Amino acid sequence: MDILQFIASIVSSLVALAWPAAFAFAVWLFREKIDELLPHFHVKHSDWEASFRLDQAEKEAQDLPPVPDDPAALPTPEEEERFSQLAKLSPRSAIIELRIGVERALGDLMERRDHSAAGKKHSILAMTRLLRSDGVIDHPTSAMIDDLRVVGNTAVHERSGGLMSERDALRYRKLANEIIGRLNAI
Repeated sequence: MDILQFIASIVSSLVALAWPAAFAFAVWLFREKIDELLPHFHVKHSDWEASFRLDQAEKEAQDLPPVPDDPAALPTPEEEERFSQLAKLSPRSAIIELRIGVERALGDLMERRDHSAAGKKHSILAMTRLLRSDGVIDHPTSAMIDDLRVVGNTAVHERSGGLMSERDALRYRKLANEIIGRLNAI
């Protein structure tokens, strides 16, 4: 190997390392913006999917003030056992069941508030927007409901919803129960 071949190999090595270094630099440079966008990040490839909506909902739940516990709203031990079995058997079905509970709690809140659109069939998104625009629910609550809606929609509509784990279902249950309790307390 002569000196020209040696220099050419060093240059080609540096060129091969340039794009990963540029990518790492770009991530570091835009880390604050990436942090803001990460909760909306959703990647889907074949039967694999990644989403950060449950993480975002848990973060938002920490920012909400606690709701007083209503003993009548707490699930019975039988309901807890049934849900645990369903989450083990089909996490997707468990999440769908909870999503229905969130939707029902939103509809009940609209009826209790004598909302002009009560009684009509609305999506979770539409009910959340109506209640938020009327000042019935605040921004953090509507953001958390939206995160739960997106995760629930993934379970309902996408084949990859079958890749949800028992842990995901248990996390979703905790958040859904918190939102349902919050909506029932309004």
